[in-house]
Amino acid sequence: MTPSAPDTPLRAALLKAARTLLERRGEDGVTIREVARRAGCALRSVYLHFPDRAALVRAVRAERLARLAGDLESVRFRRGDPRGRVRAALAVYASFHDREPDTFRALFDPAIVGNATAEETAAFGADLERVLAVFARGLVESAAASRRRASRVARAKPPAEPRARALALLSAAHGALAMKRCFGTDPERFFWSQIGSVVDWLSSSPSSVPDRSAT
Repeated sequence: MTPSAPDTPLRAALLKAARTLLERRGEDGVTIREVARRAGCALRSVYLHFPDRAALVRAVRAERLARLAGDLESVRFRRGDPRGRVRAALAVYASFHDREPDTFRALFDPAIVGNATAEETAAFGADLERVLAVFARGLVESAAASRRRASRVARAKPPAEPRARALALLSAAHGALAMKRCFGTDPERFFWSQIGSVVDWLSSSPSSVPDRSAT
């Protein structure tokens, strides 16, 4: 879900150029002049879609989060073990981090929000909730499957606060992604060894996260 804006080939080209600059040069390397040059348009044409550079960077941020949310949601419809779907969603999340590290950082950089409009803020928040919902649903389904295997009871109470568990999982994933280049010679093995135990814990311990909704 992104804020309403004219969906034109030029706007798409501007976003692509800005995204490329963001990845190659960082946020400070995104300039209106260079974006216009790469998109093959006049400088004034950029301002028909974006009032300033900050708005352009925010648009890239919003577009990439919406794309990430869509990619994660597609994992929900895969067949197989629920815990496997949680791991598949984490793989999508980690792949985005590795493929577009500067864009990934921009998603969660409060300095980039700047003078975001209410519409931009609402749309970004809605897409972030879509991301959380994928992991929350996956953890609920995985916990239910674990309890069914353990007790052979078809109906089981969902774990406390699925959204809180999803936040805990993504917090752990962010930490492991930030640290994986610093430990050992196999970053991927490090990431999955750390995050795998978190998935197992959050998927199988229904009372480990306090249920504040009952208070």
